[in-house]
Parts: sequence; structure tokens; C-alpha cells
Amino acid sequence: LVLCGGIGHSTPFLYDAIAKHEVYNAVAKDAQGKAESRVLQLIAERWFGIQVQEIGSEGAMICPDDTNRLLVVVEDQSTNCGGNALESRRVLEACGVYTPRSIIVVQDPTMSRRTVATFEKEYQQGSTVMPRVMNWPTFTPEVKVGDFVENSGGIDVLSQLTYVNNHPGNSFISGLWGMERFVDLLLGEIPRLRNDTHGYGPKGKGFIVHVDIPERIEHAWKVLHEIFGEWTRNR
Repeated sequence: LVLCGGIGHSTPFLYDAIAKHEVYNAVAKDAQGKAESRVLQLIAERWFGIQVQEIGSEGAMICPDDTNRLLVVVEDQSTNCGGNALESRRVLEACGVYTPRSIIVVQDPTMSRRTVATFEKEYQQGSTVMPRVMNWPTFTPEVKVGDFVENSGGIDVLSQLTYVNNHPGNSFISGLWGMERFVDLLLGEIPRLRNDTHGYGPKGKGFIVHVDIPERIEHAWKVLHEIFGEWTRNR
């Protein structure tokens, strides 16, 4: 298990989320200034009894007879999805894992597909056998319209959106992004996934492999962009 993430432009959002969480806020002060993966390490060790091995130590090496052993290490240098894949591969190789048969990506649901495409791109380079890369975001957040107000736009519409099962006492929902952040992530993701001159695919920046985007997803994005596009551009 590789806990990923350095310090990037989105790291302050993680600090804020930890500070607002009803359980994890106990480490909010310790989390400040740490890489994202080190924040995850704090949580893993304190609440889940997971022991993290430091890269370079004897305990961080995978041996041929390690069939039922859980090794947890940290990658704390990456600042974006591409870096997640590159640095994770370096960490795995430092642990003796050069040709993984499969990789399971556990990522923010809004970024899961792109992260998988990034790992696929990374392992296309210099690999004789491609690992099977799958995503497991652990959940899919659902959003509904609350009290609808006709002819309202932008931030007014945003205030009408709420997570399904969002009620007092639901600690799971309370741990999700605020609606502004969630919509912002969604609107920014589809342009990155596109395989055109502006996207991250082979015809654009070349950060990811080609991703097929269903027509219904493009249509849904256009509807959201018509409502929130100007608002997000002004942020």
C-alpha cells in the first residue's frame, strides 16, 4: 500500500477538511505543513493501527516469500496526478516491485478515472508487461436538488444542491467536500480527460492515455458548465 501525495496547490483543502472532521480534527495541528501522504499516515497509524515503513529500511523490501504481508510505505514528493504515478512507481521499485500484475487506485471519486489513465501512461514506458490498473474510489457521492428556485443561476443554484442522505449525525456525508469544491472539481475534470489540444490525452499534453468519454457525460458537463462556468472562471 503506497500512501501518495506531497504538498501542492490543493493541499490546503486537505488541511481544512481535517480541521472540520469530527474525528480527525484531533490531528489538525500536527497535519499543518505536512505532505498529503504524511497526513494520511497520521490517520492510518492513530486510528487504524497501521505501521508505515520508511523507504530504504530493511522492512520496506518485498521478498519472494512475502505472500501474506501488508507493506505500507509513503510517497511524499508528488504534486499532481502525473507525479502520483511516477513517484509511486519509483517507490514500488525501491521496495523491489518492478512488474506489478495489478494496481488498485484509491482516489477522490472525481479524479479516479484520470488517475488510472495516468498510471496506465506511466507503465507504458519501459514496461514489458502492463499491469492491470483499476480504480476503487470506495464510494460514489450522489447529489440532489433541494428546494429548487426557478431562474436562479451560479451560486444560487449551488445553494440548492445537497448530498443524498445529508442529515445531522451522518458522519460519512460530513466528511465530503463542500458543494462548491465538489462542483469545481467536476467541472475541471472533463476538460482534462479529453483527448484534444487542450486536454491531457495523447493529442494534448500527453499526461494520460486516451479516455473514452460517453456522450451523456459530455452533455451533463455542458449543462453544468452553462450554469456554473462563469462562476468557476471567476474563482
